[in-house]
Amino acid sequence: MQKDEIRSCGPVVSLEDIRLRRYYIALANADEDWQQTRACFALEGITLSDDDAERAGRLIASDQALEQALQEVRSAHLVW
Repeated sequence: MQKDEIRSCGPVVSLEDIRLRRYYIALANADEDWQQTRACFALEGITLSDDDAERAGRLIASDQALEQALQEVRSAHLVW
């Protein structure tokens, strides 16, 4: 590696993408229905991730269709 080279350690994510993700997570966490959903899952010993909160935030903001969100959940959690 040369003096002025930068070694890439992973995918590059734009600051705007990170801000948008944080916005959706904050939107979901402020929503009473999402809070109740998280509480119900917690009673069953299931912890929802920031990915789940981001998906919920996208649904709340109407930036994602329900069918698309369901497909993401299926893809993430079903083992073929």
